[in-house]
Amino acid sequence: MRTKFNCPHGISNVWQRLPVNGSERLKTSSGKAVHLNQKPLDLMTMLINASSESDDVVWEPFGGLFTASLASLLTRRRSYACEIDPTYFQYGVSRFTGRIISQSGVQSHSLFGNDV
Repeated sequence: MRTKFNCPHGISNVWQRLPVNGSERLKTSSGKAVHLNQKPLDLMTMLINASSESDDVVWEPFGGLFTASLASLLTRRRSYACEIDPTYFQYGVSRFTGRIISQSGVQSHSLFGNDV
């Protein structure tokens, strides 16, 4: 299988993006960032659009907060991911379900606009 890179015309393959902040940043109920290296959803969406086609599979071996998997869902790709850290896993899953699985003292958050 050949690699794919379909950058839109006039756009280079060097992108700059400010760090995640504001409402996109996932935080605990105490206001602390859940993951210090949370990837921006718009950047991951650009990467996935540029490097895959609809219905392709995206593998995210170090899921973190599952930003690549969420971008895959939003761009009609199938994704598989894993995460060993239970806190990151629970917050990552909450981005899809809108609620934390079973951790106490955690702020629920969803990128789809229906905070629980």
